Amino acid sequence: MGEMALDKQQVEAVVACEDAQLVLASAGSGKTMSLLAKIEYLCDELEISPGQILAISFTKKTVDELIERCSIKGVEFRTFHALGNGILLEYQSEHLAKRRLISESEIAVFLRDKLLELCSDEAFARKVNDYILFYLSAPIAPGGYKNLSQKISINRLCLRASIRRQLYEESSKRAGSSLRGELIRNKEEELVANWLYINQINYEYRKEREGHRPDFTLDRCFLDIFSLDRNGNSLLGSQYQREVVWRRKYYRRRELRHIELQSWQ
Repeated sequence: MGEMALDKQQVEAVVACEDAQLVLASAGSGKTMSLLAKIEYLCDELEISPGQILAISFTKKTVDELIERCSIKGVEFRTFHALGNGILLEYQSEHLAKRRLISESEIAVFLRDKLLELCSDEAFARKVNDYILFYLSAPIAPGGYKNLSQKISINRLCLRASIRRQLYEESSKRAGSSLRGELIRNKEEELVANWLYINQINYEYRKEREGHRPDFTLDRCFLDIFSLDRNGNSLLGSQYQREVVWRRKYYRRRELRHIELQSWQ
């Protein structure tokens, strides 16, 4: 199947041909690549006509990516919205023919107005605010990484976005991925930096102190985010866990105030 390198689970998803098949996978795990490999398998191995294959997605961006990357000509790619509109236009009744289908821009206006109406409730507005500020760009819950490569991939995306913004907004002195503008190393630190900034807690990020560099310095208190799960284990290995032990001893010996957060929290 071309030059696609699939792991064992992806291969199983590609070659399984049931009447209905559900594949659950997190962001960045290769769903798009698997779908393209599935299309190739159906056409090349099972000799299914490309014209009999329909691939649908929620967003136009994903559909455009599938069209660009698909090596099989004749496969149809649509968004759910476009597919629904097409079906209504093709099979519309006399009653429907007199009605104009709502456009995507009109849907956006409706959702915005409805959201503003719901946000008159302070509790709901706070949840929306927290979602946009903290979780909208977090494809995986902090601490929910299944393996080291997934953790590295998500953090690399965060750092890449942080660097891009730094280069783009250098002239305005508003760089980085956090709300305040730092160049942030990973997603978990970005979430904490944003929370501190929103709650007007003054902090310094990664400031060196006597050969040690805590994640955050809050006046005379220090805050570190340790990459540990509920059982105290880390995807980063035993050397990292020894460093965590060293940091804890460092704060205790100097009787420094220290807040420790762990990934699973």
